[in-house]
Amino acid sequence: MPSANSGGDPTQKATGSAVSDRSARNLINSLPAALFVVDRNCRIKDLNLTAVTLCRADSASIVLGKSLESLITPTPDGGKTVKDLLKEPGPVMFRAILNRSDKSKLTVQVISTPPETEVDELIVLMAEIPMEARKTAELITAYEKQRILNQRLGEVLDLGRTFSRYTELDRVLDRVVKVVGESLGYGFVGLYLKDSDTSFMRVATYINKEIDITQLEDENQGKAWDLLMLVNQNIKELKKVGASRLSVKFGMDADGAGQTNTTEAQPGGTIWKMGDSLIALIQPEGTEASGYLKASHPLKNNSQKQSDPLFENTESFRRQAVWVYSTQASIAIENAILLGRARKDIDEHTRAEKNLVLSKEDLEKRILDRTHELEKLNKELHSEIMDREVAQRERDQQTMFLRQVLDTNPSLIYARDRNGRYTLINEAAARFENLTIEDIVGKTDKELNHDVAQVIRWRHEDLDVIDNKREMILPEERIIDTKGREHYLQTIKRPIFGPDGKIEQVLGVSIEITDRKKAEERVVQANAELAQAYDATIEGWSRALDLRDRETEGHSLRVTNMTLRLAAQIGIERSEFLHLRRGALLHDIGKMGIPDEILFKKGALNAEEWVIMRKHPTYAYNMLSPIEYLHPALVIPRYHHEKWDGTGYPEKLEGEMIPLPARIFAVVDVWDALTSDRPYRAAWDPKDVKVYIEKNSGSHFDPKVIKVFLKNLDDIVNHFSPDSL
Repeated sequence: MPSANSGGDPTQKATGSAVSDRSARNLINSLPAALFVVDRNCRIKDLNLTAVTLCRADSASIVLGKSLESLITPTPDGGKTVKDLLKEPGPVMFRAILNRSDKSKLTVQVISTPPETEVDELIVLMAEIPMEARKTAELITAYEKQRILNQRLGEVLDLGRTFSRYTELDRVLDRVVKVVGESLGYGFVGLYLKDSDTSFMRVATYINKEIDITQLEDENQGKAWDLLMLVNQNIKELKKVGASRLSVKFGMDADGAGQTNTTEAQPGGTIWKMGDSLIALIQPEGTEASGYLKASHPLKNNSQKQSDPLFENTESFRRQAVWVYSTQASIAIENAILLGRARKDIDEHTRAEKNLVLSKEDLEKRILDRTHELEKLNKELHSEIMDREVAQRERDQQTMFLRQVLDTNPSLIYARDRNGRYTLINEAAARFENLTIEDIVGKTDKELNHDVAQVIRWRHEDLDVIDNKREMILPEERIIDTKGREHYLQTIKRPIFGPDGKIEQVLGVSIEITDRKKAEERVVQANAELAQAYDATIEGWSRALDLRDRETEGHSLRVTNMTLRLAAQIGIERSEFLHLRRGALLHDIGKMGIPDEILFKKGALNAEEWVIMRKHPTYAYNMLSPIEYLHPALVIPRYHHEKWDGTGYPEKLEGEMIPLPARIFAVVDVWDALTSDRPYRAAWDPKDVKVYIEKNSGSHFDPKVIKVFLKNLDDIVNHFSPDSL
C-alpha cells in the first residue's frame, strides 16, 4: 500500500500490500477508521490519513517507522499487545489507549487482521468509541425504574392503610410484621413495643420459611429488650451498639440508581441500620407506649413485582417503605391503644356501676377527630402521589422527545434481544424494511423473511457482542433486503447494559453507503480505462520514434524491459514500475526536435551539432511536462544522459543528485546502444561492453547500480520476460 505521504525513498523494497494506482490510495484515505500496516517487528510500515489525524501527527512521516506498541497501551479489561495480535489465528477486536503525538490519550476500538504467511503484514484498524448509545440506554433504564418505584410506593401506602382496619392491638402488630416481611422480601420482621400499662415488652414477629429459626434465636437472644430500652431512654445510644442513623428521602434510589432522574429527592424521616437490619421507631402519639420495627435477613430475588425486571427490593426502596410502614403502624397502634383503653374504661365504669360516665359523644368525637387526622394524612399522601404522576408525565414527554430524535435520524437504529427479536427500531430502519415500526418490534429477522444465511450471520454477531461485552465495527457490510435488492452498510453494534449490569440486548447503528460504494467502483473502472488509454498513447509515441529511426527500431521496448528488470533486482517498489515503463518508452521523445541531417548523420557529429543533439533531453521535458500524469516519469527523458561524475548533460548533475530511475536507465541504454548496430559502427561484443561498463563505474555510472546489473546480467539482458515482473 502506498504511504499516506506520497514521497519516500525510491530504493525501499517492495511490500506485498503495494497498491498500484492513485484511486486505491484515495479509497484507503477515505476510510472512516484509522488503518495501520505493521510488519512482524511491530514497526509501522504504512497508514492512512485517518490514522494520521487520530494520532494528531503533523504528517505521516512522524508515525512511519515507529513501533505500534509505543502508540497503544492495552486496557485492564482484556486489551492485547501488538505481539499478541501477531500470534492470533483470526481477527481480534479489543479496546486500547492510544498515546497520541500531542501527549493526549484516547480510548479506541482496535480490530486486527493477522498475517497469513511469514512475509505478510498485520492490518490494524482503530476508531474512537462514541458514548451516545450507552447514555440513551441509561436514560431509558432510569425512566423505567422511576415508574416502577412510584408504583411500588403507591402499593406500600395502600398496604399501610390496612393496619388501621384492626382495632385490637395484637392483630395490628401481627398485620404490620406480615405486610412488611411479605411485601419487602425480608426473612425476619419483629415489632417490639413497651407496654405503657405493664412495662412489659409486647412482641410480634414474622419469619419466612427460608430462614433458619435456630440462627434467629441465637442472634436475638436478650438483644430485643436492650434495644427497646435504648429506644425509650435515649435513641442516640443506638450508635454505641453499632447502629448508624440514615436519612430517608423520597425520589429515585438514594444509593445511585436514580442519578439520571431530573426530579429532586423529597425529605422524609429517619431510620437506623444495624448490620443487614433496618430499624424504624414506633412512636404512637397520645400514649406512653414506644418501640421499634426491625426488618432483617433480606431475601435475594424476592421482588413481588416479577413482571417488572428493571426493579428489585433495593435497600434504598426498603428504607422508604419501612419508614412509611412504621409511620402508619404508629398511627394504627395509637388508634388500637386508644380504642383498647376506651373499651377498658367502659368495662371499668360498667363494673363500677357507672361511677364514671364516659360521654358517648366525647368518645365519638375523639374517634372522629382522629379519623379526620387520618383523612388529612391520606390527602397529603395522595397529593404526593399526584406530584409523582406529574413528574411521570414530564418523563413521558422526555421519552417522546427521544423517540422523535431517533425517528429524525437518517441512520438505521435498532435494538435486538438475545433471541433476535427487535425491541427498538427507528423510522429510517423501518422504511428500509418497507414496514412500519409496529410491524417489526417483537419479531425476528427470520420472521421478516430475510435471507437465512444473512440472519445466521447477524445472530452470531449479536451474540458475540452480548456474550463478550464488546463493541463490533463493520466498516462494510453487504446485505440483500427482503425485495432482493443489494445494499452496502457501515455498522456499529454495542451491548446494552440492564439495571442489574447484565447484557441482554445489542444496539445497532447502520449508515447506508450503497451509492458511495457504486460510485467508487465506477471511479476505479474509469481510472483503469484511462490508464490503458494513456499507456496506448505512450506506446504509439514510442513506435513513432522507432519508425522514424529504422536503425534503432526495437530499442525503446528493449531498454524498457531491461530497465524494469534491473529496477526489480535493485528493490524499486512495484508501484513505481508504471512510471519507469513510461519514462523508458519516452526517453528519446526529445529527438523529434532534432533535425534529420544531424540525427541520421553517417559520420561523427561536430561541436555545433553536438550542442543541438544534447538539447533533446530538454526538448523531451518541455514537450511532456504539460501532461500531468507523466510528471513522475519525466526523470528518465530529462536526466538519462547525466553522469555520476557530473560531466553529463543537460544540467551536469552528479552522484545521488541524479534521480535513481535515470541512473538505472543510463546503464541499460548504453548496454543496448553498444550491443546494437549503428550506421557509423557495428555492434560491440557483449564481453567488451561489460568491460566498458565496469571501467566507467564511478565516472559515468552509479557503482551500486553497476554492481547489481553485472551480478544479474544474464537475467536482465538475455532471459527477460515481461510476465515475470
